Amino acid sequence: MREIRSHKSAGLNNRLDIIALDEHLYEINLGSTQLAKIQFQTGLNFNGVSNESLLAIVEDRLLNQGGDYSDVVVLVRTAMERLNGARVEAAIYDSAAEMG
Repeated sequence: MREIRSHKSAGLNNRLDIIALDEHLYEINLGSTQLAKIQFQTGLNFNGVSNESLLAIVEDRLLNQGGDYSDVVVLVRTAMERLNGARVEAAIYDSAAEMG
């Protein structure tokens, strides 16, 4: 278990606690209130969310909450593209390795 502090800056972010319970399970708490529990996919099973799905939520929120966040949206989309590209490259590598 480890505490994540990279989001700490001011206001609400200083009051939110993010805890990594293990490499696939996270909690976000506000004081003693659990606001969210996030289970990431493990292995080949479809048993949790992906990094890309959380980035898609952030992208949607930035696009729809008002204000000009276009520069941040570009960064979020770039991160999603890089993650998707890495997954495609890994799948190609795995397929080639299986073929021998």
